[in-house]
Amino acid sequence: MDIKDYGLKLVLKRKYSKKEFSDKLIKKGYEEDEVKKLVLHFEELGYLDDFDYAKRFVHDSVNLKKRGTRRIILELKAKGIPDDIIDGALSGEKICEPDTIKELILKQNVDLRDLKIREKVIRKLMYKGFRRLDIENVIKTLMEGGIL
Repeated sequence: MDIKDYGLKLVLKRKYSKKEFSDKLIKKGYEEDEVKKLVLHFEELGYLDDFDYAKRFVHDSVNLKKRGTRRIILELKAKGIPDDIIDGALSGEKICEPDTIKELILKQNVDLRDLKIREKVIRKLMYKGFRRLDIENVIKTLMEGGIL
């Protein structure tokens, strides 16, 4: 299949970062110089836009997947998104981590007075990209408020 046709097939299925798109084409066996040319061409046409990709990724990660900033940053870096674009995408999204942490804790409906269970919940939330200090502060607030 021609590189242009294959590339078009890919971008019509879903959004890609430039790095993801390049890696996919190179893995498929296309030459690196051909891939670079196609990436530039698709970027000019608007099919590849790292800023738009990052904005959508941040939005979905915050609102649908309930992830913390740390995890979002790591995942975007792994997808080849530059730091300045990551910063711009994050600044464009309203992120209130304490509210998200609270929502995720209450959703689990567990007794956080049990230290074993509390540590398990903390680990799970840290994996989602939230800072331990923020998680502990939310737990403390919930326990003081008699919610837990």
